[in-house]
Amino acid sequence: MHGAPDIAHFVAEFQTQLALVEVGLGIALVPRLGRGAVPDSLVVKPLEPVPVRGVAVLWREGTSRRPAVTEAVRLLREHTVLD
Repeated sequence: MHGAPDIAHFVAEFQTQLALVEVGLGIALVPRLGRGAVPDSLVVKPLEPVPVRGVAVLWREGTSRRPAVTEAVRLLREHTVLD
């Protein structure tokens, strides 16, 4: 049985995560969206099952009648699972 991981570094920027992995300081869970190019020296392995990210949308009450807001919410509902 495996114990909890030993977390030695915590950084939010994806490129910094990749740089830490590249010099042998760990592994990283980095989404494809926004990560940029991955150095050739690193190996990318997809996770199975694929992680799912919940999406929530918030807006000011007075903006509910604006076409841009209603269209954005409609598109999010159509293409995601909103919490």
